[in-house]
Amino acid sequence: MYILVSSILNNKHEAKKMRTNLNHENLIKALEITNKKFGNNILFNRLEQSGKWISFTLTVKDSKKEGSRIGFTGRRVAKACWHVHGELFDAMFELDSNTIIYSRGEKITKENNWTDVNIGSMFRPLYFSEACNC
Repeated sequence: MYILVSSILNNKHEAKKMRTNLNHENLIKALEITNKKFGNNILFNRLEQSGKWISFTLTVKDSKKEGSRIGFTGRRVAKACWHVHGELFDAMFELDSNTIIYSRGEKITKENNWTDVNIGSMFRPLYFSEACNC
């Protein structure tokens, strides 16, 4: 069972959260669909409603299992990888074609959902798509 909670976060954490206008029921369904592809390893870390928007972040139950992210140092991170986010967003668009999603301060659409980003540096590049074991 998932519970919507309200909390006050500082701007650092606020920038990392994704937000959507998809309703709570369909957001849960989208996570269930995504979990079928990632061994039921994905959870909502934060799930908060404010008006028509739901803000959320994703995490993993086990950082050694599929769907987990690897940091730029090569260490496992208890966060969901780029592939998990892409699959979740695809499921959200499939459940409701009018879904609006914001992630990393940008509007995500069906067309740009799988755009890769360098999360490393110029000297040690690491793309989101490479920062996992998928």
